[in-house]
Amino acid sequence: MRISILNYEELKSLEMTIINRANGNNKSTYTERQNVRYENRVKRLERVIRKQGYDKHIPLYIGCLDGKKYILDGQGRRDAIIRINEKSLAESNTIQISEIPCIEYDLASRLEMFNIIKTMNTNHSDWKSTDFVRA
Repeated sequence: MRISILNYEELKSLEMTIINRANGNNKSTYTERQNVRYENRVKRLERVIRKQGYDKHIPLYIGCLDGKKYILDGQGRRDAIIRINEKSLAESNTIQISEIPCIEYDLASRLEMFNIIKTMNTNHSDWKSTDFVRA
């Protein structure tokens, strides 16, 4: 595992896993309700990032396997960054978010990749107001 920085082109070129729906990939494997929830989440992330800036303390998680880089966690943030940058490129020919921190894992197999994805998505939950009070 290592910490690295992706540039915008590298971010766009990340491979998707079957569970990712970033940029519309694999949408047909989800229900309409799940796709609407995902789209709403990406729109919310886009609004927050535009308002507060991109928080570089929250990395994307990337798996490296057979010479390719796959996004393990953070596809919503990835989509929000792409939308922000594409709009900025169209309006002023500039990239707003040019460096994206990530944690990269060198993976031995697809099974290891999916085990990491499973762990990341089942061992955490969103904080409730009581969690903030406790902290």
